[in-house]
Amino acid sequence: MPSVDLHLRGVARVDIVVMIGLLLMGAVVMLQRVPCHPPRVEVYEPPPVPEAAPHRPARTPLPRELCGSYAYFRGGFGQTLEIRPAGDFVFATYGLCGKERDYPGACRREAGRVRFIPDPSPDSFRAEVPPPLRPVRWGRRLYLVPVAAIKQFCRQVACGAEPRTARYNSLAEPDGLAAIFLRDGDEMKRVRGLPALDGQCRLYLGQEWRRHRRERAVGSRG
Repeated sequence: MPSVDLHLRGVARVDIVVMIGLLLMGAVVMLQRVPCHPPRVEVYEPPPVPEAAPHRPARTPLPRELCGSYAYFRGGFGQTLEIRPAGDFVFATYGLCGKERDYPGACRREAGRVRFIPDPSPDSFRAEVPPPLRPVRWGRRLYLVPVAAIKQFCRQVACGAEPRTARYNSLAEPDGLAAIFLRDGDEMKRVRGLPALDGQCRLYLGQEWRRHRRERAVGSRG
């Protein structure tokens, strides 16, 4: 009987080894069937958010006596400015080949001067606008003079470069390159006396006027 028991035990051990082998083989087969790359997933891409429209400066109505078309030309270059009652403006530059570009925007009157704010540009061009301009009346004429160029305007009046008699200024116009705008058609209007300036500007204009009169008197005697 001991021999029978030993035989049975040997058979049991063989069966266990066979079962273990079968299990290992099955595991290998299963591993071969499993893909070695991660499962495919869909990547969620949120819809593009539209860009906000560029901010357009608010318009403020302007006095009608200030509105109109203005120009400054010197040689082959120049600038024009159109001011509208609704508070819009269009500024244009000119070169040797004619008009180069329009620059629209909003204009506001603040503390006796007109300030210009460009509309957002739809392309890569840098917007150009006139500097702050001061309205100056001379009889029935209306000038728009850059605030920083008031003295230049006074010197041009004193030496006779103003009042201009043509839309295109002479190349002999003295000192400075600031664009002093004159309302279209006003170059045909005759004036008397001096422009309507006040304070230190009027004093400076009077000094320059008298200085140029003395120089002209000395030149005429010579």
